[in-house]
Amino acid sequence: MDFQKYARRNVIDSFSSNATEAVVAIPAKDEEDFLKPCLDAVLGQTVRPDVVLLLLNNCRDNSLAYLKTLQGQHPELIVAETDLPPPLACAGAARRVALNLAAAFIKDGVLLTTDADSVVPLDWVARNLAEIRNGADMVCGQAQLLEMDRASLPVTLHLHEAREAQYLAVLDEIAAMMDPDPADCWPRHQQHSGASMAMTISAYRRAGGVPMVRFGEDRALAASFRRVDARIRHAPDIFVGVSGRLEGRAEAGMAATLRRRMEMPDKLADDLLEPLPAGLHRLRARKALRLLWAKGGDGRALARALRVPPRALHTAVALPYFGAAWERLQSLSPALRRVPMPMSALAAQTRMALRVRDDLRASYGRAATAKPSAKAWRRAG
Repeated sequence: MDFQKYARRNVIDSFSSNATEAVVAIPAKDEEDFLKPCLDAVLGQTVRPDVVLLLLNNCRDNSLAYLKTLQGQHPELIVAETDLPPPLACAGAARRVALNLAAAFIKDGVLLTTDADSVVPLDWVARNLAEIRNGADMVCGQAQLLEMDRASLPVTLHLHEAREAQYLAVLDEIAAMMDPDPADCWPRHQQHSGASMAMTISAYRRAGGVPMVRFGEDRALAASFRRVDARIRHAPDIFVGVSGRLEGRAEAGMAATLRRRMEMPDKLADDLLEPLPAGLHRLRARKALRLLWAKGGDGRALARALRVPPRALHTAVALPYFGAAWERLQSLSPALRRVPMPMSALAAQTRMALRVRDDLRASYGRAATAKPSAKAWRRAG
């Protein structure tokens, strides 16, 4: 369904297309209890955004009345309303509409987004713009629970999260050594949260904007950037506080995840996690494809290793972007099919991954461009 036709209904104030450096888009659905801390932070930035667009999506509370009281003091605050019909009334559609409305202000600048129940640090815009100036097309910050909400949740929930986060971080550091990304050097993280994203308007348009999905639109947006080889920086020093409430507004959002894990602990780890051998195999395949895509050559050995027809591999390599080629190959190869990992295996897999990481660290530590030692590669293999 077409979300865009709902993007220009009942907009308060005109949408002039003046050139701006930074525009913040915030979708909100019945968030009057959270709007004040959210907007205090966004409107009080050390480097102020030129426009802050807040989209009221199917709101039935007093959010609009509160926002009208702020507009006299903050001319940069633009409020829009929309009533999405039932098939489109979802977080993904709201984010898409909000970002597309905000994009109307920008000719050559930066589009940022956060959530209405989040609190960004006062240097949030400044840090994101600095990363963009350093060459990033997209900047992803990290979402962390607000301290008061964090204290109210069971300790077991925090332990579950910490164990997954540790394993993901170790796998990612291994990836940074085995298949480095110059645009996203270590240290970094692997979150793609709508609570903290910034992107150049040119890359946003090249990627096709927010994909039309009901939820998980933040991960889907990052995937669309990867598909066109946009430079994505996972900034390790940008943190945004997010609500730890258990009754949220978004389908399959953080509140739903927290509630599910409290009621019944997950038997499987997060979808991003897989057993170490599978993860290492994926890394080696990605690096091999990257070399083949960039330099050409005989891909028959890679095709055999990944159990795909050589012609299918050739078709993937012919795509104009490496990100699109890698996505295509992952969808075709049975050898790259994601292997679910039981939570019960997480501790053992983490220990093995730490040994591989330490071997690679020791090897690369002797010289940044040195080839890893045979021992390190045996661990990684």
